[in-house]
Amino acid sequence: MKKVLFITVLMFEFLSASSYTLDTAITYALENNKKNKISSLSLEIAKFQYNRAKSAHYPTLDLTLVANRMKNDSMFDVHSSYKADSNTSRAMAFASTLDPAVQAKYSMSAAALQTLFGNGTIPIPEVTIPLDFTTQVAGRDTTQAKLELLYPLYTGGKITSIVKQAQLNKLLAQTAIIRDENDIVFDVKQYFYAYRLANELYSLSNDVYLRMKNLEDLTKQFLEEGDSLNIKKTDYLNMQVTVALISSKVAELEIKRELSKAALRNVMGLKYNDEVEFVYDNKKISYVNLSLEKIIEDAYLNNTDLKKMKIGLNIYGEKIKEAKAAYYPDIALAADVSTGYNSYEFSALNDNSWSVSIVGKLSLFKGFETKNNIKEKVFEKRKLSEQSALVKEGLALLINNEFIKSSYGYKQIQILDNARKIANANRDLNVRAYRVDAVTPKEVIESQLTKAYVEIDYLKYVHDYSLSLAKIEQLVGSQRNK
Repeated sequence: MKKVLFITVLMFEFLSASSYTLDTAITYALENNKKNKISSLSLEIAKFQYNRAKSAHYPTLDLTLVANRMKNDSMFDVHSSYKADSNTSRAMAFASTLDPAVQAKYSMSAAALQTLFGNGTIPIPEVTIPLDFTTQVAGRDTTQAKLELLYPLYTGGKITSIVKQAQLNKLLAQTAIIRDENDIVFDVKQYFYAYRLANELYSLSNDVYLRMKNLEDLTKQFLEEGDSLNIKKTDYLNMQVTVALISSKVAELEIKRELSKAALRNVMGLKYNDEVEFVYDNKKISYVNLSLEKIIEDAYLNNTDLKKMKIGLNIYGEKIKEAKAAYYPDIALAADVSTGYNSYEFSALNDNSWSVSIVGKLSLFKGFETKNNIKEKVFEKRKLSEQSALVKEGLALLINNEFIKSSYGYKQIQILDNARKIANANRDLNVRAYRVDAVTPKEVIESQLTKAYVEIDYLKYVHDYSLSLAKIEQLVGSQRNK
């Protein structure tokens, strides 16, 4: 009853586990891998930076509001004197002849003039007039509102260069997303192929173990019953050692299978304890018939690292233009309008005002800073250009290496596929012959191990060939379309 229950639980867990093929694993990874999400956020940041840079083309409009209360009213004190010259004296004498209404308007009565100048001829000498008074300028409470506008008319191309750089940075972020997607696709393929290899090797080693275990039991039977003259005690011991070693290899491969499975879960964005199964077919490997020149040509057009460097060169070109803009003036339109209120009725702060002006600024000398800044950007662009050429050469070399490996690997697959059939027939023949005591234990063990070695080599070359193709796709930049 317990055995039936245990088998039922295992079947339930297997049925409830999610199954993924290589294509579905890639699709899931592209949607859930953290690296892809981070690069998408970087693109969003670049978009906002581009929109922020474009705002430099528009005018700025600032509103300033101030509300202020002082301890006391603002007063203006005068403690001085005024020395009038002869011309001023004549003017004062002239004022004494004016109509009383005019004198009253200017606070100059006839009596005061007579007291000051007398009744006869108006004297001409200088007069010193004392000034000693206090007057209010503003009240305690003041509120002001000011609206200011600034619109750049000409910056020597600086704003245009900055906006272009932001646009190129956005394109750089988009290219980074494609590169990350290519890396994710390659990682999924890499771990999927590793899981397939580990699983196939585990199945193979387990099959060899079961076959060798049967041969061990048969050898023991021959030895105990004495039905064979070819089998000795040492043969049985060798058989036991071989079975033990194969059993150890089965356990080792099972661990590697689980580790590759865990790595594949991680790159897909699954939780470490998610129950998943990965399925694949063992269809015949086909050869990708592309010339090396064609592959390298596609890589020069689509490789994301080269694309990023091309964009970087364009960015440095705009940086040079931005630096050269310092040789030209900055011209802007400035305008403002203001209004205010003060608690003192006659304060000048209560008047509304406005102004419009054209402002120009040209740097005449900055200690050769502009010149050196331009040269720095020029040489940085040259440096990146040299790095781009180096990456281009390295890319061609890597593709050439993977192309050679894949071509050689495919030939080995064809050879080993034929060898598998021969080794399989040889093993079956030796097993049948061993059952009738026609071959020695050594021969039947060698046939079993030879079959296993050929299968291992075949699986290894299939893995390496598939991985080389995936690496070429990553280098070319076409992983995303697979």
